[in-house]
Parts: sequence; C-alpha cells; structure tokens
Amino acid sequence: MAVSLASSRVACNRPLRSTQSRRPPATRRALCRPCRAASGDSEAGLPPAITLTEAYALLGLREGSAYEEVLAAKNALLARSGDDSEKQLQVEAAYDLIFANQLRARLTGSLPVASNVRFADVQQRRRAPAAATPAGPVQKAQQMLQGIGGGGGVAVRAPAQQTATTASAVFGVLAAWTLAQGLLEPSPEAAAIDVPSLQLALATAASVYLLRQEKRVGLGRAVALSLAGLVAGTLVGAAVQSWLRVDIIPLGSLASPGILVGEFSLAGLAAVVLFLA
Repeated sequence: MAVSLASSRVACNRPLRSTQSRRPPATRRALCRPCRAASGDSEAGLPPAITLTEAYALLGLREGSAYEEVLAAKNALLARSGDDSEKQLQVEAAYDLIFANQLRARLTGSLPVASNVRFADVQQRRRAPAAATPAGPVQKAQQMLQGIGGGGGVAVRAPAQQTATTASAVFGVLAAWTLAQGLLEPSPEAAAIDVPSLQLALATAASVYLLRQEKRVGLGRAVALSLAGLVAGTLVGAAVQSWLRVDIIPLGSLASPGILVGEFSLAGLAAVVLFLA
C-alpha cells in the first residue's frame, strides 16, 4: 500500500506536456515568413512566375525568336534598367525561361540551332589541313594568268582540231621566217642587234584574231591574253639567252640573241591561242 502511494506521488509531481507545445511545420513556416521579410531574406524580392509568352513580351520579342535576338534584347534591357533591381530580376527571369525552353527544344531535336551558340550540343570537328601538293606547269600558268580579261580568270583546255591546225600553220611560218632571218645575218654585229619586230607584230595580231574567231573571245580579253603570252615567252627567252649566251658562243649558225628570244615569244603567243580561253 505504501509503494502504491509513492508511485502515485511521483506521477503527480511530473510536469504535464501540453498538446499545443509543438506547432505543425506549416504553422512554423507561416510564422517565420514575416520574420524573413523583415530581415531582407524573403522570397518577396523574387519576380513572380511568368509564362513563356509573357517572357517573350517582356523582352519585346515574338515567340520563336532566335537565341541571338533574345540575348541582344536582354543585354539592351539590362543596360537601360540602370539601378532598378526589380526590372533586372524580371529581365533575367524572362531570359532564363526562354533559354531553358530553347535548350530543351534543342536537346529533343525540335529546334534546329546553329552550332556556334553557347548551348549547342554539337561540336564542330576540326578538319586536318590538306597537304599542299606541288602545282604542275599547267596549274602555275593558270595561276599567273588569273584575272586577265576583266577578272574572269583563264581556262586551260586542249585545242580543237581546227584551231590547232590553223595556229600551227600561222605560227610555224612566222617561226621559220624568224629563224631564217637570224641564220642569214651577214655579220656578227648585225646579228647582235637583230630583232624580229615584224614577225612579233604579225604574231600578236594573229593571236588576237584567232582568239576571237576560233574561241569567241572578246576583243579586250583577246588582247590581254595575247600580250600576256608575248611577255611570258619573252621572259623565258631572256632567261634561256642569259644561260646560253649565243652572242658569245653561237648555237650552230645562230648568233643573234634577239632572234633566240623572238622564237620563245612566238611560242608564248602560240601557246595562248592553243591552250587558253
């Protein structure tokens, strides 16, 4: 009986727990919300949720605008907002919403986006530079003659049968005439100053005529091609003459530097008529 009375006395001395000492989590959050608002750490400063249509309208764009337009509009609005933090938050929220939507559309394949934008998932593969191949004589000649005749470039092609026959006959006769003139010079002094001027003039005129008649080339282009062939042949002939020096050591009976260079000039004109257009 004494034990029973002691147990009852201990139970009566224990403090009773109040059923209202603990509040539900929702109640505590509701009570703490004004505290956070007063301390400046509130959610009230965040922009309200907006739709995708409203985001485009806030940036002044139509729906479906390209990423470059969205980025430019965001930067322009931020520059004009100054110190208005609320406006800046709204612009950033609209940009983030559009950015996320375009990224999701890109990843699902419903929006083709250029690979140079920052969220593109396709990386461009760098191609190894092609090894440079040495250009042949035809390629070098074409590169030298690029831009002749009004910037249209020069085409190198095999001549037609009729063109080849006519050009070979004309320039063959002129070359033989030039060579005969050099071989028949009466003295070394006369050979040293001999130049086939008449043959070169006739060859240039023949080149212009054949280019116009056989290859239907305009007058200006024909003249430019003929002069280019004449100059190229002369330069090659001068290089050969500086190596052979026929005025010192005659090449057989040929001792005229002008005749040797003239033969190469004729060859240059013939090459223009035969292979260029």
